[in-house]
Amino acid sequence: MRQSKLQAGLDRDEAIARAASPHVWRPEPWENEHGREFIVVADETVGAPAFAISNEANAEHIARFDPAGMGSIFTAMRKVLDEHRNKGGYCDTCRHYDYAYDYDPVPYPCPTVQALEAIYAADPEPRYYTVLVTWSEEDGEHVGICPAFPSLSYLAPGYFDALQGIHQLVQDTIADMNSRGEELPEEV
Repeated sequence: MRQSKLQAGLDRDEAIARAASPHVWRPEPWENEHGREFIVVADETVGAPAFAISNEANAEHIARFDPAGMGSIFTAMRKVLDEHRNKGGYCDTCRHYDYAYDYDPVPYPCPTVQALEAIYAADPEPRYYTVLVTWSEEDGEHVGICPAFPSLSYLAPGYFDALQGIHQLVQDTIADMNSRGEELPEEV
């Protein structure tokens, strides 16, 4: 079925959002021994989770796309898909109108469904890799590593900087491997 990748992407992203804290998130500056970082906190609820991130733009982005806000986006996308169903190879909603007020059905997927499919068009099957951050006595810094990519490591004075650094390094390596058609490693 044509919608399977779109439906799978929506299902996956919605499950991730539902598993996260249901509170409204916001970034707040935080000074610590590593300098200025940003904590993304979930409203004023006692015991609500918080996590630090060193980049203000990343913290604001994460807070902007909090699980509560994303729920309404997923609901709207599902309503659009429900309205634009495949009925015998044609969209159940869309029509091409001509000057004589006759209409022709629009082949499925219609432009509306194609626009939603574009969100997940380049979305490969997700691969998840473990990254680890530990203190290196030898280097006097935190080191981020990824066992699936043993040649990669990232040194930084702060824990979250090392975490962000190894994460970005793995993402860049995956993008480079994908652009060259190389097989990605399995999780170790």
